Amino acid sequence: MKIYSLFLALFLVILSPSFARAVEPSTSNNQYKERRMEIKTEIKEKREEVKEKLSALRQEKIRSMFGKMIVRIEATIERLSKLSEKLEDRIAKIKENNPDFNTDSATKKVTEAKSILVTSKTDLLALKSKINTLVSADDSKIIFEGIKTDLEKMKNKLKEVHRLLIEAVKSVKTERKETK
Repeated sequence: MKIYSLFLALFLVILSPSFARAVEPSTSNNQYKERRMEIKTEIKEKREEVKEKLSALRQEKIRSMFGKMIVRIEATIERLSKLSEKLEDRIAKIKENNPDFNTDSATKKVTEAKSILVTSKTDLLALKSKINTLVSADDSKIIFEGIKTDLEKMKNKLKEVHRLLIEAVKSVKTERKETK
């Protein structure tokens, strides 16, 4: 009997911690789940913060890149307009000194170049506003493509102006050679 009571006591001692553990895992399991949910929410918050920082950085880079491009285009427009004014003054002086000198084609090309420059200036203002909407827009890919095509058009217009001014100079030179 003593042996049975000893076994019973030993059995109770051995099983009692396992009973205690059987009750504890459900509470620790709940704590584990709660902690896991907390970690998930922290990760989501950190992701959102990182996305916001990257978005702000991307917007700043876009502003910087397009800002530099706009400055270059403005400088090009300014140079070409000064060049067209100088060319126009030169043609006027030539015509004043020699009334028989034919400057019609050169004058026509210079006025055409000036009109293209005026439209380029207005297009540039519209492009600036598009860039501002690009930076603040959520779906910026579509706007970005539009800006790229507008920049290409602007570039081609300025090339056309340059070509017209070169042709005006050439026509004045050839006319001068013919009158001599």
